[in-house]
Amino acid sequence: MSDYLLRHYLPAFAITLSIELGVALFLGLWSTRQLAAVALANVTTHPALHVVLWVSGWSQPAALLALEGAVFLAEGVLLVLLLKLPARRALLISAALNATSALLGLWLTP
Repeated sequence: MSDYLLRHYLPAFAITLSIELGVALFLGLWSTRQLAAVALANVTTHPALHVVLWVSGWSQPAALLALEGAVFLAEGVLLVLLLKLPARRALLISAALNATSALLGLWLTP
């Protein structure tokens, strides 16, 4: 487990968080509170996603797409709750954050 954490999970988390915070800045979320909300959403959903992947062994594109959809919805809801954003705006932000990090993650992963 510790080998998995050090070699796979923590680098994936760091890359995901960096990408999503960068996209958040690009989208105008500049305050510490807004960036902390994006980080908290990632701290909440990223480990859950990886636990499901690790336990289930799912790697099929359809399963990954479904899980990313669940993450997108969960993070959108968290942005609504934490930042009091309108649902439409929070979901659009979540979609941009997750689409960018998922696509770049697939591209960067050997």
